[in-house]
Amino acid sequence: MIKDLKIKVKLPIPDNANVLAKVGEKIDKTLLYEIDQLEILEEVMLSKEKVNFNVKDGQYVSKGEIIFTEGFMGHKAMISDFGGIVEISSDKVRILGQKRHIERTVNIPGKLIRLVPNKYVVIESQLTSVAPVVYFSEKKVLSPKVYLKDKSEIVESNFKFPNFNFTYFVNDNLYLDELSKMIAFGARRIIVNGLFVDNLASLTRELNKLDGFAVISGFGEMISRRFLLDDLGYDVFWGSKSVFFAEKLEKSPPRIFEHPFWGMTGLVNKKDNIRGEVDYDGEKIEFYLKNLEHFARPQ
Repeated sequence: MIKDLKIKVKLPIPDNANVLAKVGEKIDKTLLYEIDQLEILEEVMLSKEKVNFNVKDGQYVSKGEIIFTEGFMGHKAMISDFGGIVEISSDKVRILGQKRHIERTVNIPGKLIRLVPNKYVVIESQLTSVAPVVYFSEKKVLSPKVYLKDKSEIVESNFKFPNFNFTYFVNDNLYLDELSKMIAFGARRIIVNGLFVDNLASLTRELNKLDGFAVISGFGEMISRRFLLDDLGYDVFWGSKSVFFAEKLEKSPPRIFEHPFWGMTGLVNKKDNIRGEVDYDGEKIEFYLKNLEHFARPQ
């Protein structure tokens, strides 16, 4: 289900950040603030279980050093993947690297309607809401989007490591090993068209490594695209139950519900009053018109 909604997005502002946008100003790919800050090399959210730290806040650690243990008898541990300075807060642990100049650009069309210095800004925007088949997000967040048109673009050069704020939208159907590959490249927020699942235990382990995940079409042997997205480089907003896009989304062509082509989509042509033909990736497949999605109209 897709809806066009006017929503308010609340964005945190770091202490001592130089805010450049002004209240009442229209924004669209606008530089919001700039600040000199230590880069985040690694970030782990803390669970509600008892945590035992092996290091102190502000301490320098080397790669491979144990930062903390948690759970029964300390059976889970965070091991640093980088050398850097530890930052410990109430809900997360970070490994910080060198100081760098950070510029935060807001890539959604809208208006800045409120500013609380050193705390947050509120942006009002007209966005398109999509209710995915599967969805979770640890928090509401506006995230820069990296659009991958298909699985062939799942290569390391397309992943902006070590920045964990990006959302990787793959407009394709993935197997678990391809999802695992994205996570290994540093992805923490992923949207996929469809997912092939053959091992629920392995899938659960991989999803536990993510901060946000959405499947917008479904599962199965032949998964069609439900929506078409003309990527314009805008950010994605992760809400409590839906994911929001600044770009307009359109419903995909009609689907066929006929064994073994359940959910297949493509360009449909009517052959006679009983049969039709669908073009699926260049292959002509015949089906009965009675199995065409009810709102669809053959060409």
